[in-house]
Amino acid sequence: MTLREAWEAAAESWSDYVRSGRDPFFRVNLAAFLELLPPPSGATLDIGCGEGRLGAELAAHGHRVLGVEQSPTLAARARERHEVVEADAADLPFEDASFPLVVSFSSLMDMDDAAGAVREAARVLTPGGRFCAAIVHPLLSAGSGEPHTIAGSYLEPARLRGRLAHSDFELETTHRPLSWYAEAIFGAGLLVESLGEVPGVNRPHLPISLHLRAVKP
Repeated sequence: MTLREAWEAAAESWSDYVRSGRDPFFRVNLAAFLELLPPPSGATLDIGCGEGRLGAELAAHGHRVLGVEQSPTLAARARERHEVVEADAADLPFEDASFPLVVSFSSLMDMDDAAGAVREAARVLTPGGRFCAAIVHPLLSAGSGEPHTIAGSYLEPARLRGRLAHSDFELETTHRPLSWYAEAIFGAGLLVESLGEVPGVNRPHLPISLHLRAVKP
């Protein structure tokens, strides 16, 4: 099963879960992510927009949001909040240099072709435009438990399946090391200008998310 198929299968449960406010990571991530973004200017493209929760926050902060989502169910949910195009982030239906800002909030690790999505984000960015992304921190996705342990290889990408806190369903995602994301960013011709690590509430000594901002020369 592809990640695309897995997320479509879980789309309704996921939407209900996050809209009920049970996702413990969203608010912790959101404040730091909003600080990472440049001021709104033109249209903001949200790739892997999910059910639209980030887009709604961006719109409230003055962004004109266009979402891209490949899950039909999630795209339909997101349209309740902002404009959405149903498409694969690795094959965007937009012309070159169309957006000054492209964001990916907790979605790259859930894409089958994340490197292709980064390349496409770079392609549709205007010169001087920014790509801002939040991912589950590779240190966290590589391990589990308390105390935190890494049983397998941190350096090898791996498919993961697990149950979220306070949920009765499972999701699939991918662990990729930091070097993988660096290669994807640099390979797309982007230059990283900011890199931040967001600590968890219950594990303040460990990062739960990695936030980066890259610019198109």
